[in-house]
Amino acid sequence: MKIAPPDNAGLYALKQLLQLRAMDRVRAEDLEIEWTTPTWIEPGWLALLASLGLESRQSGQSLTTLNPDETCYAERMGLFEHLGVFDGPRGNRNDPRDRFFPLERIVHLDSIDDHAQRATNCLQLEGNEIRDAFFVSLVELMDNAVEHSECGWGAVACAQSYAPVTGGHKRTQLVVADSGIGIRRHLERGLSLKLESDQEAVAMAIRPQVSGARRSGALGGDGPSHAGMGLPQIVEIVKEIKGNLLLCSGRGMLWMKAGAFVLEKCAGWPGTIAVMDIFPERIHDFSRDRILDRLRAYQGGHEPPLRFT
Repeated sequence: MKIAPPDNAGLYALKQLLQLRAMDRVRAEDLEIEWTTPTWIEPGWLALLASLGLESRQSGQSLTTLNPDETCYAERMGLFEHLGVFDGPRGNRNDPRDRFFPLERIVHLDSIDDHAQRATNCLQLEGNEIRDAFFVSLVELMDNAVEHSECGWGAVACAQSYAPVTGGHKRTQLVVADSGIGIRRHLERGLSLKLESDQEAVAMAIRPQVSGARRSGALGGDGPSHAGMGLPQIVEIVKEIKGNLLLCSGRGMLWMKAGAFVLEKCAGWPGTIAVMDIFPERIHDFSRDRILDRLRAYQGGHEPPLRFT
């Protein structure tokens, strides 16, 4: 299996890759990553490549990285270290301005709060309400990846804040990825049911309190548990603020652009990957209570609108 990032490795190119190529082949085939130093590459691609490399090594397959560049952005973000090319960082990865959160491998639950806080800081959001909402959701999203995915090497997370380009908006991309059992197998085990497809599993997972992690707090109040709210709350937040979201697990994909979303098929991802584009300038009158009211309504039998393709 050979993979090379395109020259413009953004979110839409990542979506196309996942729809066209079965990445779950990495468990049975040797992996060759050809590095050609793209003009543009985003955290979603870095996490995808790191996850494939870690899974290849975990599965006992051969991993080859061609033309690694120790001076490029990807090395600064920790890609080649995760691929086993370099033993450690070749440059400074500290950023006091919180513009980026380099690739981090998450293995232990007690490290998640710190990773989620660093990723949230990259959003550079104004207002405690939306910062807290993102932090809580990212904590549970990372919890799910580490605790429930059964991925032997854990999970990876990464984030980058981008300054506005001409005519554009400030943007932050965040990603959490693993190569574990995926949403469908996790739900089938936890709920003792049989799902017909990965699409059905993804659609079910964005409903509140379907799958659970260890945390509590998502629906407010002093109830016993808010587990299973990380992914549904992330989806509702991104929809509320008209961001972009790519969620892929197995052969199921949720694609959201500017707050409108649709369920699609992908060729096959070994586990679950969630990539978000957040545009701070699009956030107006954010209300976590409004989001939680919608989630409570879904619990009461009102289904979120989904369109299958």
